[in-house]
Amino acid sequence: MTEIFRGNDFFIALSRTISYILRHNPQKFGLQPDDGGFVRVADLLSVLHAHFPELLNVSFEDLQQMIRRSEKKRHEISGDKIRACYGHSRVNILKPAAVPPDILFHGTTAEASEKISLSGLLPMQRQYVHLSEDRKTAQMVAERRTASAVILQINAKKAFESGIKFYKGNDTTWMSEPIPVAFITFSAGQ
Repeated sequence: MTEIFRGNDFFIALSRTISYILRHNPQKFGLQPDDGGFVRVADLLSVLHAHFPELLNVSFEDLQQMIRRSEKKRHEISGDKIRACYGHSRVNILKPAAVPPDILFHGTTAEASEKISLSGLLPMQRQYVHLSEDRKTAQMVAERRTASAVILQINAKKAFESGIKFYKGNDTTWMSEPIPVAFITFSAGQ
């Protein structure tokens, strides 16, 4: 069998499609995630092949390569199952709560920062607040939505000590429960 060359753009599109299916609409595609958010890989591949003609030849190996190539590790395979690692899902897919670094960051828009200054940092349509370990990543996240980024510096250590739970997402991403204003310092992006 001839191996098909798959470029980086292919794996980014595949990751987005799988995120859409697993995080937002598993039931629309006849998938029933288990309590950990996992579905059978074979079932996901059937959905991809049936509903997305451009993904007709996607294989289990392609899914593994997509995960290996991803900096953010948005998906996880365990045995014959796959899940989205974090996001909008209401399924509890996180590891146990963990002690965060002293400081974490969140990039946002000026308009959103005004609301955050009143109500604190809320998960909005997500299950948890998403935070970055470094300012540069927070800046990149904010710049997807605005040219005038606002970077929030979160005193994660003090928030954790006050009882707010934090969860490790991947190498550079953390999730948390809502963060009150008292633990947030606002600054303009670079």
